[in-house]
Amino acid sequence: MTRKAAFVLLLCALLAGCRVAATTTTATPAATPAPSTTTTVPEPTLRVALVERPAATNWWAALGEGASWTDRVVARAHTASLFAGSSLDPVPDLAAPPLRVPRRDGDTWVVEQGIVAGRTWSDGTPIAAADLVFYLETARRLALDGEHVVAAGVEVEAVDDHTLRFRFETEPWPGLWPGAVGFAPFAPAHHWEDSVREVADRFDLYSLEAPEPPRAAPGTIDWVVAGSREDAYRALERGEVDLVADPDGVSGLPGDVVEGLEASPLVATTVSPRSSVRALAMNQRHAPFDDPAFRFAIAAVIDRRELAAELGALPAYSWLRPDETVPSGPGTFDGDWLDLGARVEASVAALTEAGFRWEVPPGGGTAGWGLRFPGGSPVGPMEMLVPAGDPLRVRAGEWIAGRLALLGIEVTVVAEPDLPARILPPIDAASAGSWALALVGWRDTGPSDPAARMIHLFHSSEDAALWGGTNVTGFASDGFDDLADRYRVTPDPVAVAEAAAAMEALLLREVPQLLLYRETVIEVHSSALPFAPVAGGIASDPRTWPRQMP
Repeated sequence: MTRKAAFVLLLCALLAGCRVAATTTTATPAATPAPSTTTTVPEPTLRVALVERPAATNWWAALGEGASWTDRVVARAHTASLFAGSSLDPVPDLAAPPLRVPRRDGDTWVVEQGIVAGRTWSDGTPIAAADLVFYLETARRLALDGEHVVAAGVEVEAVDDHTLRFRFETEPWPGLWPGAVGFAPFAPAHHWEDSVREVADRFDLYSLEAPEPPRAAPGTIDWVVAGSREDAYRALERGEVDLVADPDGVSGLPGDVVEGLEASPLVATTVSPRSSVRALAMNQRHAPFDDPAFRFAIAAVIDRRELAAELGALPAYSWLRPDETVPSGPGTFDGDWLDLGARVEASVAALTEAGFRWEVPPGGGTAGWGLRFPGGSPVGPMEMLVPAGDPLRVRAGEWIAGRLALLGIEVTVVAEPDLPARILPPIDAASAGSWALALVGWRDTGPSDPAARMIHLFHSSEDAALWGGTNVTGFASDGFDDLADRYRVTPDPVAVAEAAAAMEALLLREVPQLLLYRETVIEVHSSALPFAPVAGGIASDPRTWPRQMP
C-alpha cells in the first residue's frame, strides 16, 4: 500500500470497531423435548500487570496534568471515542460511516456525524451522543488540562442518541476535525452528571471522590498490581499475566530477570518504535547548507539502516508514519539500497554538478580533501551539536562525522549540555545562525493531526529566530508553505491526505532535516497473544489491546 493510500484510509476508513460478546445456542435432542437455551460466552480477560498502583482520585484526574503514566494508561483503557489511535492509524471506535465533511452554514461550519448503535457501558447503559456532549462541555467549563480535550470555537449537541452535530466558528483544520474532537473521550453522563454539576473548577473535579465509573472499552482487563517492577515481569515469566504495562519495556531490568524471560516458552518479544524521531538538522541560514545539493550530498552518504543497526534502533523514513518501513529519500533511490561506494559517488556527483571542487576528490576508497565552494573559497571545518545527556546521539554524531569525512567535510562533534537553548527560542538572528549541524529529536504529533509536526518544523511562519517557532533550520519554501496552508484549511479528507503526502515528498527531496532513526522499546508479553508493534510501545496504547485478544 502506498503512503498516500494509507493516509487516505487513515482519515476515511470508517468501520465499526466494536467487540460483541459471542453467544452460543444449545438445544436438547428431539427425543427429550425442552426449550432451547442461550448462554453468553464471557469476554476473554486480558491480565495486565501494573508496576505501580494507580493514584488518581478519579477518571478525570487520571487524564489531568500531573497524573502518573499508570493513571493515564488505565484511564485510556476504560474509555471510548469516535476514533481510537494506534500509532498514526486511527481506527473508528464509535464513529459510524461515512465520515462527514464540514459544510458551510451561514457564518459557521457544521458536521453531523453518526455513531454506532449497540455499544453499551459496562453497566448496560447504551453509549449515546449525549455522553460526548457532556464530556466536551465539562472540559470547557472547567478548563481541564493534561490529556483532556478542550475544543475552543466548537459547539456540540446531540441530535439524537446516535447523531452528533458539531458547529465550528471557523472552517475546521484536520487537527480539529476529525482530529482533536474525534479523539475526545465519551464520559458516562448518567454516572457523572449529578456529582459534576456542582463542581466549580478542575481542582474540585480532580479531587471528587465517587464510585468507579462504568467502562466503555470492549473486552475485559484484569489489572494486577505487582509488588515491584521485577515482580511484574516474573509473574509474566510464570504465565500469571499476559502483559506488563511499563513505558520502558525491559530496559534496565536486572540480568537474571531478562534471562528468565528469554528462557520462558510462555513469553514473546515485540520491538516497537518510540513516539519520537531523531534527525540531522542543517542550518540553511548560511552556506553551505543553503544549497540543496550540499544537503543532498550529506544525506546520500548516510546509510540510515546501518546507523540504526549500530545504535540498536530502527531507521526512520517518514515524517508522517513512525511505522514506515519502505526506504525513501536521499540514498535510497526508489527503495534500492546503495553500498558505501555508490553513496559516495552519488554525493560527489551532486556536489560536482553544483560547482563544488576538491583538491583531492573522493574515490577508490580514499577520502576527499580540500573541498571548496563554487567560488573557490574553502568549505572549512564545522561543528555538529549533540545533547550531552543522550549517549545514542553522541555515538550517532561520531558515526556521521566519519561518513562526512569521506567527502572531505571536516566535522567536530560538540556535546551541548543544553541543546534546546542553543537552537530554540528565545533566540536572536545571530545565535540562530551560529551553528551548522545539530542532531535533534522531535515527538510525534499523533493521529489527531499527523502532519502538524511537519508544519511546525518547516513552515516559514514558524522560523525560530523571526517568529519564535520551531523551524530551527530557517527552511523557507513557498511550495511547502502553500501545501501546508491548504492542509490547514481543507475539510476534505482526500485533499488533506494529498496535501500531507505532497508536503512529505517535498521535505524528502529538499532535506532541511534528514530523518535518521527511532529509538526502540522492547516489550515482552504472553506468546499466546500476537501483539503488533505500535509507536510508543504496546503498553502505551491500551485501546489496541482488546483487538489483539483471541
